[in-house]
Amino acid sequence: DPADRYPSARHVAEELSTVLEAIHTGNESGMVPQRVMEAQERAEIMRIDNHMTRFDLDMAVRETRTVAERRDTTRIKRHLEERRRQVELMGLFRERLVAVLNVKRPVFSEFRTADEKLAEVEILKATVKKLYILQKDRVRDLDWSQLPAETVVKMAEESGLQEPEDRLSLGVLCHLAQLVPEAIGYLDTLTGTPFEEEARSVLQSGP
Repeated sequence: DPADRYPSARHVAEELSTVLEAIHTGNESGMVPQRVMEAQERAEIMRIDNHMTRFDLDMAVRETRTVAERRDTTRIKRHLEERRRQVELMGLFRERLVAVLNVKRPVFSEFRTADEKLAEVEILKATVKKLYILQKDRVRDLDWSQLPAETVVKMAEESGLQEPEDRLSLGVLCHLAQLVPEAIGYLDTLTGTPFEEEARSVLQSGP
């Protein structure tokens, strides 16, 4: 009915701004359609997953906290609790990996970053922020977020990190990166360990 239409595009824009602000602050109840709200929540979880996949755990922590401030009382609460736990696991795993890399200083004939494939790379030093490598007499530093999941897995395997908590962390990382055979390979080995239920939950969840 023309009588029910917005009088102008400006009025449409004003109402959209109100709705977007409600979504951003978590005060969308009664204002935002259910399907729109569910799509927004999925997008927020996906942003956290993307940070975790890139091993950018500091950003994953910040994003989780930001979303939790708005969503802890909604349907997304369970997913946020899972992500908090997974970020914590991966953070502890990164600390163990850093310690072992600094001791072993492994050499890789092939080493992939997000942008290039490098040959004959030696790990000189690792911190929770950066990885320092020697490649063709050139020292380079890389943020962890520059490393694809496959490279993190390769470093972990070369370093011998195979305790149950390591396999769970690698399983989560591979699951989020959609490295399905690798994720199943790690998580299936956790049967009979204290992490069995958690591993099963990861396998049953969508990436």
